[in-house]
Amino acid sequence: MASVREIKKDINYLIYEVLSDCMIHKHVNNDNSKASDKIMKDMMAKREELISRVNEAKDMDDKKEKKKAFNAIEDDLITSVDESFREISKLAEETSEKV
Repeated sequence: MASVREIKKDINYLIYEVLSDCMIHKHVNNDNSKASDKIMKDMMAKREELISRVNEAKDMDDKKEKKKAFNAIEDDLITSVDESFREISKLAEETSEKV
């Protein structure tokens, strides 16, 4: 099991990668739509939720429950980030079709 510090670093890194891709998409495509803004807002809310869940899980006494909680957090992180990257890709495809 990774340390709490490493899990928080992973959360921040992956969320900021999604945010970075959204900003790049907006800049390159002059995209003023609300779709990319919504992705960014959702990811920031997801970051807060995941960090909160990590803080709650680190105080658990039962090691098995703690490990289950951390695995669930990591799975949720990967799923959310993957879904967001797919949404950004879809936005990019839609934008390139318009051009």
